[in-house]
Amino acid sequence: MIYCTTCGTANPKEAVYCMHDGLPLHKDFEVAEVKHNDMKPCLYCGTESIEGASYCYVCGESINELTQKQIKGHPHTVTFERISKNDVVKQAFMVIPFVMFSLLLIVMGIQLTTEEVDRNQNIASLQSPNIFTQYHNTVRHLDRLKFETTNGGGYERGTIPTEADEPHFSISEYMLLANGTSIKFSVEEMNHYDEANSSYHSYQMYFSLGVVHYLVIILIATFISAYLYSIWRKENHLTNQVVSSLMYAGWYALFFAILTLFVKDETVIEHDYADQSYLFNYPMIDTFWKSFLIASIVFFVGQLVWGKHKLPVVLSGVKVGAMWFLVILTLFYLGSTLFSLVTLTDSSYFNTVSKSSSFISLFIVIGQIAVLALNMGLLNVLYLKGSIFFEETLYYHLLTQELGFEVERVDPMFEAFFEPLYSSHLWFWVSMVVVFGLLFFAGQRVEFKNIKNQIWFISGFALIFAVLNSILAKGTTTSMKQLGDEGENYTRLTGFEFITTFGITLILVWLVVFMGVLLRRMMTKT
Repeated sequence: MIYCTTCGTANPKEAVYCMHDGLPLHKDFEVAEVKHNDMKPCLYCGTESIEGASYCYVCGESINELTQKQIKGHPHTVTFERISKNDVVKQAFMVIPFVMFSLLLIVMGIQLTTEEVDRNQNIASLQSPNIFTQYHNTVRHLDRLKFETTNGGGYERGTIPTEADEPHFSISEYMLLANGTSIKFSVEEMNHYDEANSSYHSYQMYFSLGVVHYLVIILIATFISAYLYSIWRKENHLTNQVVSSLMYAGWYALFFAILTLFVKDETVIEHDYADQSYLFNYPMIDTFWKSFLIASIVFFVGQLVWGKHKLPVVLSGVKVGAMWFLVILTLFYLGSTLFSLVTLTDSSYFNTVSKSSSFISLFIVIGQIAVLALNMGLLNVLYLKGSIFFEETLYYHLLTQELGFEVERVDPMFEAFFEPLYSSHLWFWVSMVVVFGLLFFAGQRVEFKNIKNQIWFISGFALIFAVLNSILAKGTTTSMKQLGDEGENYTRLTGFEFITTFGITLILVWLVVFMGVLLRRMMTKT
């Protein structure tokens, strides 16, 4: 027998946890093995437990807290099992209707939330440098480059394309941008004055636009498809769920990779002394891997959330973490919607800017503010880089309103750049209280008694929370990079860095949820 050093209860020789209080046992004292009478199986791991025990001595889970109704309908734990090649092929075709359904939802969502554009808006007075006008200026620059490509070399400097001669971005391009695809603009010029004097010059520009609202539409559409698939298919083990998610993501990413072939614009101009070519396109490889990554993660998590089977501990944490992330994001979206409707709809500045481009609308701003506020609460860092920073990349701490390091050569306009953040400083603290409070409450609701299971559960919880938040944070990031013959010569950036955001979110969420679990354990003991 092994005696619990906390309560003194005698436990079987093979016990790992005390069957009275569920605490780990230290095998300091052992006596002869005894016969077990009146045994009954643990409903979690199947181990036969002694009648009268409150906790299983193998897995440490509670026995007495289950009601008869829960016992009768207790689901079995799904596991990874081998499947045949025929099953893989079968699932590859079974997910196709759900991919098509997702694409239909995405098209409808983007179409309904894209506003009309008035290209004749006078925005000359709206060029003061701050984090919002930088986004606007990047979009305007992108508009001009597309006009230059489709109209054979551009327009007179200083003019603004009008409604009649500047093309709009298509729904296909919105869908590509929503998946995080970068825009590539390339210029090649060959000067040939004579056979002895010729030169070649080229440069490329890469744009990433923060259109997180369109990204949210993709996440919702994929999540709905996962729900419908889980109802129809009812996978009984995890291997099928993984395979179906990979097949779904493969078809989804293939569609967008093929789409890049049809949305590019290219113009070649030949002169007597020079040849010029302009290319405006969406890189296929970049599109494929980003689309595949987003679709596979969200479809798999969606199946976990909607599934009724009992999951392994880590995946149980992933399921609950995804559900809590959706709850918290929804709350921030509601708060952002209220804030935007109250403050922006009466703003002449916003109304003027929003009519100048389809990439600046109330829907997109609501999404940007919601994700920005959420990351304020998670103590993430906002990165800034632009012409006023010379070669420096600044990281701005949202709560302390301090820069990561001293910059001596900053232009006097620097203060104006941060002014929108200064005016919203109070909301930083509000968002932090909301995020910490909800995560702490989530930790208190963890049902596992075994400390090892609790740690695995929290790890899964924090992992999926960090992944989903990092994807959305990257969706709010706007950047423009120019590469010339001699390398990078210009960069403009406003937003979050993916790896840093992931790391900070993972650690913070893990610690806060663990504190909630720890408090519940302390309260249970007392």
